Amino acid sequence: MSETNSLRSSSVTDEAVLPMNLEASIKEALDCPCVKDLRDGPCGSFFIAAFTCYHRSQDVIKGAECFQQNVQFANCLAEHPEVAYDVKRSGAETSSVSVPALPPEHSRLDIAPAQNS
Repeated sequence: MSETNSLRSSSVTDEAVLPMNLEASIKEALDCPCVKDLRDGPCGSFFIAAFTCYHRSQDVIKGAECFQQNVQFANCLAEHPEVAYDVKRSGAETSSVSVPALPPEHSRLDIAPAQNS
């Protein structure tokens, strides 16, 4: 086998293994007690869909194709505010740092005022 064929074979093998490792990583992350309330709550299916979509994302802007899943999850949280409250309350016991939720840099629009000619 030539060196080029060997490299191609290795590349194909790596690509075939990557999705299995990714799926195992997603499953392991979802099994974490830190997301148990979200996973097992009334919005669990929406959380899992949004979380999984984001981690599988290969877009240049990671997660860009997951907009619909995130909207569904957000809508569910709006219908069940106790879920977000419970998660925030449980996190407050372990964290003393408060970080404001800001939109990602790529979602901000720079709109210049219209210039009169």
